[in-house]
Amino acid sequence: MTRRLTVGDVMGHGLGAAMTRCRSSARALPAVGLEPGQLLTRLDGLDDGTDNDLPATCACVACDAVTGDLRFAE
Repeated sequence: MTRRLTVGDVMGHGLGAAMTRCRSSARALPAVGLEPGQLLTRLDGLDDGTDNDLPATCACVACDAVTGDLRFAE
């Protein structure tokens, strides 16, 4: 069983929609089996269809509960 933790922040004003979109995507993408680096690449490529190009940071960790393997990307 793999446990995942994704932490991110969108900078700027009026962030409600941007944070909701990032959060939803970050929750959905691991379900398709993406590794942390692949997940961040996909998040980086998302376009919300607006002119708001807000800077964002994100880190993702995946830990295999059986083997103890830890994978990290930022």
